[in-house]
Amino acid sequence: MAQHKIKGDKTFFVDAVGARAVVRDGRVTFNLRLSDPEMKPQMDELKHQIQQDPAVGRALLVKAGILTKGGHLTRKFAGNR
Repeated sequence: MAQHKIKGDKTFFVDAVGARAVVRDGRVTFNLRLSDPEMKPQMDELKHQIQQDPAVGRALLVKAGILTKGGHLTRKFAGNR
């Protein structure tokens, strides 16, 4: 995969994947929604993993900042008030 340096901050759309690409400091990032068709296989796999092992789901919620490591809601999500 080739890397290209791009000067300045720019935003553009890539028709091939329907994703929004953002360029900052010469780095390109693509923004996808979890509901986008391109994400369906990954979301289906994640759903399957969570169904098979609830600890995967809890770890995901901890990583997202929704749950504490102890399994309680974080303050941002009305926990521990």
